[in-house]
Amino acid sequence: MQKPAVVLLPGALFYDSWAAAMRAQKKSIAAFAKANELNYLTVKLFATGASNGEKAETVRAAMVAEVGEELVQMLYQKGLRDLGAVA
Repeated sequence: MQKPAVVLLPGALFYDSWAAAMRAQKKSIAAFAKANELNYLTVKLFATGASNGEKAETVRAAMVAEVGEELVQMLYQKGLRDLGAVA
């Protein structure tokens, strides 16, 4: 049985999980930013929740779609376990 998905909250863990997924798939964060008409720093700000409006939510959804929700969920949940936040 698959573990239930957790809610992906913006923050450092979300960004780190997504960035790891991008690296694992040999994808460029800079290329993602350019394709979405953003700069690298804006992507990071949206991912970490420094900016949390409608556009930030849309970009976070695109970030997850870029690498696949299953992979981001797996890395995010591993990060939560490593932090001792979940069993």
